[in-house]
Amino acid sequence: MRVWIWCLIWVPSVWADATDQLSSRLAAIQSLSAEFTQLARDAAGREVQSIPGQLALARPNLLRWETQDPIPQLIVSDGQALWTYDQDLEQVTRDPISVLQDSPAALLLNLQPETLRQRYQISQTQGVEGREVYQLIPNTDSLYQMLVIEFLDEVPSMLGVVDSLDQQTRISLRQVRINTPIEQAFSFELDPAMDFLDNLP
Repeated sequence: MRVWIWCLIWVPSVWADATDQLSSRLAAIQSLSAEFTQLARDAAGREVQSIPGQLALARPNLLRWETQDPIPQLIVSDGQALWTYDQDLEQVTRDPISVLQDSPAALLLNLQPETLRQRYQISQTQGVEGREVYQLIPNTDSLYQMLVIEFLDEVPSMLGVVDSLDQQTRISLRQVRINTPIEQAFSFELDPAMDFLDNLP
């Protein structure tokens, strides 16, 4: 398994403590908004994509994720379904909310302490400049080999993923606002002129 340079070796004896620490940090977040840069690397570590954007989320299961050039896209969870608008294709897709289950967003949105223990082996290390880094390895088959969440002064500063193909995605957060009123709407209005793919059962 390829391991990011910021992910140190985990020690089994610290799993429980790390889980408690992460649970406490996440429980304090009821809403979050930020600007971000999403950096993707291939299995060889080469940068393949860098995308700026904005995100907003609130418990339970409310999400707004908007990226800009070179891949403009809008993803909205209204708590019942997940809407994805691909601007280049002029296409809208509606998926069940369950597709968020194993995503980094789900860590911030709604995972409870008992769920974290059931799903992940969790370790914690010290990152650069006083950052606390948590690595989560799924206990069962997943789309991801590892999830990473980094905190600076109790505020999330980075979310990361290593997928099943060893591709790495790092989402660096800035101008993070915790538990403040969020202006962005967690609703999606479907334009009848758009191509619509509905994956709800």
